[in-house]
Amino acid sequence: MTVIQDFPLPANNDMDVTFTIDPTDNISLVGATVEWRAWASAFGVPSGDPLITKASNEEGLFGPQITILESPGQFIVHVYAVDTALSFGNYYHEALVIDASEDRATVCQGTMTITQALIP
Repeated sequence: MTVIQDFPLPANNDMDVTFTIDPTDNISLVGATVEWRAWASAFGVPSGDPLITKASNEEGLFGPQITILESPGQFIVHVYAVDTALSFGNYYHEALVIDASEDRATVCQGTMTITQALIP
């Protein structure tokens, strides 16, 4: 089952977002790759190319992009200030797990809201 997870991110901030896979889905993160993307959204409908793309098997300029915690079936998306240099508003996001057998499962979808940070 795909989990709906909505969360805010203050603009120009670093933040770790933790996602938990529904244990009833029996999806193993052992040897898996996780991909996470965020798109512009109009009325809840994603549009265009992804604005943020991250993968557990790639290293970013500022450090790891995604850290997999095999137990208890969680992964952490590392969002850096450069990622949140977007217009304030709502963005559609989703996460995909590709397990060791190459089976693909969309495990999370939702709304990421870029908010104004008042303290510089």
